[in-house]
Formats: sequence, C-alpha cells, structure tokens
Amino acid sequence: MTCQKQLHKDRAAYCSQCYDNIRLRCPFCLLEKIPRHCKIYKNAAALWWHIRQQHNNSATSNFDMNAVLDALNGVTRAMQWGIIVN
Repeated sequence: MTCQKQLHKDRAAYCSQCYDNIRLRCPFCLLEKIPRHCKIYKNAAALWWHIRQQHNNSATSNFDMNAVLDALNGVTRAMQWGIIVN
C-alpha cells in the first residue's frame, strides 16, 4: 500500500513525467555548494528524481519541497505550452 501511495503522489508532479531537454540545477544543492560544483540536470524528471532521493525532507528558510515542486511544475507547463523555447 505504501508503494501505491508513493506512485499516486508522484503522478501529481507534472515535472516527474517531463523528459524534454532543459538545463536545470537543484536549488538545495545551490545553497549547500559552490554553484559551479552543482550538477546540471538535462530534464525536469531527472531533477525531480534527484530531489526526491537526496533532499526528501529538506526545508530551508527560502523554500521547501512544495515550493520547489510548484516551480518545477510551472517550468514544465511553460515548456509544454511553448512559452520557454528549448
């Protein structure tokens, strides 16, 4: 049952299903490391997977997991609508 809840939860994240090419960096890693040492992810799904695996319970004073999810979903929708050009 836990596996089903997790699967259902990730389906709400549009960014977890977006494999369009876009260069993104993890906001949690940017706060912890020097920006040039942060990995660049090639799509929103790869970045979301990294955040779920490495920063699952992370919360900072600037943003939390829900804020990052909202931002990634917004970027994903903007790419699908053609607002952001690859």
